[in-house]
Amino acid sequence: MSIEEEKEKFLRRANEQFADLPQEVGIDTTRPLEESGYGRQVFVGRAPNWDGISRPFLAYILTGRSSGSRGRKLSQDGKFKERETRIYTEATTDAWKEDSRLSPDLIFYDALAWTIHGNRAIGICTNGRTTSTAFTRAVTGNFPNGENSLLEADMNTWNYEPDHPVYTPRILAAIGRQTKKDSPLTAELGIIRREASGEAVREVFKVCPDPGEAFWLGTYDGRGPNSGEELFPFRGTPVPIQITARSSGGILDQIRPWAGQQNNLVSMAIIQYDLRELNFQQPVVRNYQI
Repeated sequence: MSIEEEKEKFLRRANEQFADLPQEVGIDTTRPLEESGYGRQVFVGRAPNWDGISRPFLAYILTGRSSGSRGRKLSQDGKFKERETRIYTEATTDAWKEDSRLSPDLIFYDALAWTIHGNRAIGICTNGRTTSTAFTRAVTGNFPNGENSLLEADMNTWNYEPDHPVYTPRILAAIGRQTKKDSPLTAELGIIRREASGEAVREVFKVCPDPGEAFWLGTYDGRGPNSGEELFPFRGTPVPIQITARSSGGILDQIRPWAGQQNNLVSMAIIQYDLRELNFQQPVVRNYQI
């Protein structure tokens, strides 16, 4: 199946599933269920063309249901450096210490990391400590089986999150590109989710966003029918969405409705890669619970 055929399939599936949802300004109706706002979400895409340039970007949405999960923010690692920086979660309250379900290994992590290493620009975004390991592997080129993927080798070393009874999926996004003009862009999304049998299913999706297009992947498909504690892991392929904004802040404005219930929205962040200057732009981070 060609890329264009795959994209048509994605759009057809999304439009059928979410056709009755309201249209948001600047965003098409291929948005997920509102209940997806209980989880985390990653985006990989390209801003619309501006003077012949379409900047690739990675974006992250962090949400929380409990006071402990919401008592966090995204912070940037020191002074911005065009060649290497990270964005990470940190606590804003001590509420997480009072919730036995919240392990620091699962709620404190690097959410985005990027670098220009040698002649290659690399960006990684995930909902956990997979950011650090996938980033290190991508930078060092440590792919034991010669995988032609920024995510696959590292995903094979991880399982879904051990947060019984939810077992949150691990979701990942990555971009890579040689630091020379006209080099092709590598863009990937990945998920590690738990099946009812306890088996871990790992999927990697290579995507080719056009200018003005992004692909969404979230942790959940929605809430279960019996209680808010039951959450269904996301299944299917990344959902394509339309992006009309060019600035990082404008893109965050457009993807914010994907956070679902806005009172659960904790933080958002985005980083763009400048194809003309061949470096990363200043990231934009927004925190809503502080």
